[in-house]
Amino acid sequence: MIRETFREFEQSALAAMEDGVDIFVTLRWKPEPQRWIQLTRLKFNAHYPYTTHPDEKLRAAHVTPPKDCRLSEWEANRFATWEHGHAQEPEVLADFAEAYAEKILNISTDTDAYEVEYDQ
Repeated sequence: MIRETFREFEQSALAAMEDGVDIFVTLRWKPEPQRWIQLTRLKFNAHYPYTTHPDEKLRAAHVTPPKDCRLSEWEANRFATWEHGHAQEPEVLADFAEAYAEKILNISTDTDAYEVEYDQ
């Protein structure tokens, strides 16, 4: 579901951008909605339930952010944000999101596991 949602988002974001609107999509894990992943045109945001620096946690879990994607902000036990500057293909961001969901948030990437919300 993450992969399909990111592909759909890419199309929606381009259309919205032409209208001068910036949108984002949030995927919330149904069993625990406080676990979420969010994609904007320029950023990847996600729930971050740890006190350890995200770079250390990702390294230990063998999760690598896409090239030219950098951690820009994080708050322990709340969230982490990576800027991707819209330089990444949806597939590359989806790979990162799926690895993050499975190895950092310890949640499934099954198709029925998420509620999807689009917003501005």
